[in-house]
Amino acid sequence: MSRSAILLLFLITLLVYSNALNCGFVFDDNALVVNNPLIKSPELFKYIFKSGIYDHWLGPPLYDRMYRPLQALSYALDYKIWGLNPFGFHLTSVFIHFLNGILLYFLLFFLFKNQAVSWLAAVFFLVHPVNTSVVTYVAGRADILNLFFNLLSVLFFIKFLQTQARKMFTFSIFFALLALLSRENSLILFIFIALVIFIFRVRPRYYFLILPFLLLDSLYLIFRLIIFGPSGLAMHPADMPIFYSIINFLNILPRYLELLVFPVDLRLFRVTLFVRQIFEMKIIVPMLFIALYVLAIFRFRHNRLIIFSLFWFLIGLLPVFILFDNFISLGQAMMAESWVYIASIGFFTGLAYFLSRLRKWGKLLALFLAFIYSLLTIYNNSFWKNETIFYKRVLSYSQEANPLRQKLIDAYLKDGRYKEALGEIKKLSFFYPDTVLLDISWGNYYYSTNQLQTALNYYDKIAVKSFWGDYRVSSCYIKLRKLDKAIDFALASFRLNPYFVPNLIQLGDIYFMKGNTKESRKYYLIALRFDPKNPELRSLVKNMR
Repeated sequence: MSRSAILLLFLITLLVYSNALNCGFVFDDNALVVNNPLIKSPELFKYIFKSGIYDHWLGPPLYDRMYRPLQALSYALDYKIWGLNPFGFHLTSVFIHFLNGILLYFLLFFLFKNQAVSWLAAVFFLVHPVNTSVVTYVAGRADILNLFFNLLSVLFFIKFLQTQARKMFTFSIFFALLALLSRENSLILFIFIALVIFIFRVRPRYYFLILPFLLLDSLYLIFRLIIFGPSGLAMHPADMPIFYSIINFLNILPRYLELLVFPVDLRLFRVTLFVRQIFEMKIIVPMLFIALYVLAIFRFRHNRLIIFSLFWFLIGLLPVFILFDNFISLGQAMMAESWVYIASIGFFTGLAYFLSRLRKWGKLLALFLAFIYSLLTIYNNSFWKNETIFYKRVLSYSQEANPLRQKLIDAYLKDGRYKEALGEIKKLSFFYPDTVLLDISWGNYYYSTNQLQTALNYYDKIAVKSFWGDYRVSSCYIKLRKLDKAIDFALASFRLNPYFVPNLIQLGDIYFMKGNTKESRKYYLIALRFDPKNPELRSLVKNMR
C-alpha cells in the first residue's frame, strides 16, 4: 500500500469520526476512566497487572472478572497527556481503529494478493456505523486493542508461513499475549490461526503450530486463577442448559448479519427473545440461515476468499456464545453491537469480493455504500455526545422495564432537569416498585432538590451498604450541618473504597469545616495521590501550605 493510499484512509477515518472527538464520557467510561484511580496514580500502576480493570473502582465483582491491563495502560497514557479531556481519549480510539483498517488491508493482501478486495474491505471496516459502539465509546477501547494485536499476531504468523523465519513466529506469539492482555476473547485466536493454515493449504503438520497458542491460553487462564482465585475462570454464571445456549446462539447469528447489512437504529445494546422450545416458530429463521450458511460453504469450498469470509465471521462471534445470556433477568438474549467488531471483517471481505466481481457497477455500488455508511457513522456519533442523549437513545428502543432508566435519571439530575428526572422515576417505579434502583433514584432526586431529610429516608431503605451510598449520605449531613455524622459516613465510605477521590475530597472538606486543618490536608493529599491532575485538588493543597 502506498503512502498516499494510507493517507487517504486516514483522512476518511478522521472525516467520519471528526464529530466523535467532541463527545464526552458516557456509561462505563465513568467507571473505567473518570473515576478510575488505577489509570491516574503512578502509585497504583503496579495494580494494573494485579487486578481486574474495575476492581479499584467498584471493588471485586462476583463474576465478569475483566483482566485487561493493556486497556488500563492505554487510558493511563491518555490521562498522562490529556488529563480528563475526553477529546484525547476519543482521538486515541479513532487512531487505533484506523491502524486496524490498515492491518486488515495487509491481512487480506498477504492472503489473497487481491488489492481491490483488500482496499474495499478496509474502507468498509473503517466507515461502517456499527463500529461507533467501539470507536466512539471510550470503554470500547478493549475491542479496538484486542483486534489490533490479534491482527498483528495473524500477520506475523502469515509471514512465518511465507519465510519460515522463527522470529516471525516468536512475534506472532508475543502479539497473541498482548491480545490476551487486552481482552479475554483472544482465547479463540488459535482458531483464526487454524483458519490461516487452512487457507494457505500447507501440510497438515503445520496445524501443530496451534499448540503454542493453546499453551499460551492455558498459562493465561492459570494466571487469572492466581489473581482472581476460583472466579478467574468464570466469565459469568451459566444461565441456561448448554443445548438451549447453542440454539439461542444460532438464533442470534443472523441478527448480527442483519445488523451489518442494515446498520440502522444503532444503540449499543439490543435484545431478542430467548428460544425456549425447540419447535418454536422463531427457530425457523436461524435454522434456515444455518442451512444456507452450510450450503454456501459447500458451494464455494474451493474459493479461499469466500471460505475465509464465512469462517472468520463465525469464529469472530464465538465469544458471544458465553455472553449473550448474561442478562437473562431481562427475559431476552443480550446483543451488543461491539461484539461484532472482529467478526465484521468476514462480512466486509465477502462484500468487497462480491462488489469487485461486478466490475463497473461494483465500483459505483461500493462508492455508494461507503458514502451511506459514512453518513450513518457521522449521524450515530451524535448519540454519544453526552449521557442524557445516550441513555435517551438506548431507552427509546428498549422495553420500558429497563434498569438503564436509573442512569438517565442521574443524567437529568446532573443537568438540573428535575422535571424530566421525576417523570423517569415514575416510569421506573411502575416496573421496579420494590428494588434498590428505585430507592437510589428517589434518594438522588431529593438530594439534588435539597430535600435532604427525605433523601436520607430513602438512602436508609437500601439494605446493601456501598461506598457510594455512604458518600451520598455524608453529603446530606454536610448540607444539614451535622458534621460529626457526615464524618462517620464519609469514613465508612473510605473503609469500603479508599480510592474514591470525591469522598476523599469530601473528608478533607468536612475536617476543614471543623477547623482540623491537619486532617483536612491529610485527605486532600491522599486524594491528590490518586488524581494528580485534578486542578481543584492541586489548588486546595497549594492554598493549605
